[in-house]
Amino acid sequence: MESIQTTIKTLLKNPTQIKSKSQLKQIHAQIVKTVPIFTTTLLSIYSKLNLLPESLILFNTLPSPPILAWKSIIKCYSSNAYFLESLHCFVKMRGFGLYPDHNVFPSVLKSCTHLMYFKFGESLHACVIQFGLEFDVFTGNALLNMYSKSQTFSAQQVFDESPVRTRTTVDQNKSILVTNMQTVRKVFETMQNRDIVSYNTLILGYTKSNMYHESMMMIRDMSNANLKPDAFTLSTLLPIVSQHMDILKGKEIHGYGVKHGFDQNEFIVTGLSDIWKTKEWNLLNELELESESLETKRL
Repeated sequence: MESIQTTIKTLLKNPTQIKSKSQLKQIHAQIVKTVPIFTTTLLSIYSKLNLLPESLILFNTLPSPPILAWKSIIKCYSSNAYFLESLHCFVKMRGFGLYPDHNVFPSVLKSCTHLMYFKFGESLHACVIQFGLEFDVFTGNALLNMYSKSQTFSAQQVFDESPVRTRTTVDQNKSILVTNMQTVRKVFETMQNRDIVSYNTLILGYTKSNMYHESMMMIRDMSNANLKPDAFTLSTLLPIVSQHMDILKGKEIHGYGVKHGFDQNEFIVTGLSDIWKTKEWNLLNELELESESLETKRL
């Protein structure tokens, strides 16, 4: 008995050693037989593996689920795209007087974003501030993503609801985009720790809002933070670069992509294709070739 408990404790402390669903089920069976105290920890591992049916079975065996169990089931629901159920669990958890932490808010904010429950998401933002979690990078990224999607939806709603798409409506649309991106930027600036996802989310929001200058400024800010653009960053920027016919910037992105091995990425190639087709791109290439030729002759 002692050796079984020791083995289970070791595995549960190092869940990355559990590689398969069948192995996890064997551990589950042993826990039920010998050490049911580990049920909540086992549920956490099921959740991390996105095993929703097994997580639910285990969760429903708990007469009074502790906070760890609620966190696990909320995350598992969200990871499996059961967004409404994830929010229902969050509301139930709060009804029991349990307080969410930084492991809960990214999942429920993700659910709000997919369901477009932006008003509820704003209430969650207030809770985030109330519990002092606005500095958590994962919670901050989830908020950035939600507000970015929210501003696109709000502006599009104004645009679509107008029976005649007048100049006034277009101006309203742009005004809403700018105002909402200011909210996204405020969330970004409150984050003490920002990662590549934080910057990419803000760049995507600016790009969708057709805010070219702001998108490009974020690349500079990213560099100042010692972060390098990735394939997502480049593929996000290319449509707006193409729209503004900034051939030199397109050339820079192309060179950066080749240097860092992104030139085979289908999204980057697709984004560049619109620029490659332009006369300006061909002319720039011709001028560069001519310059190289003159330089060679001088040598």
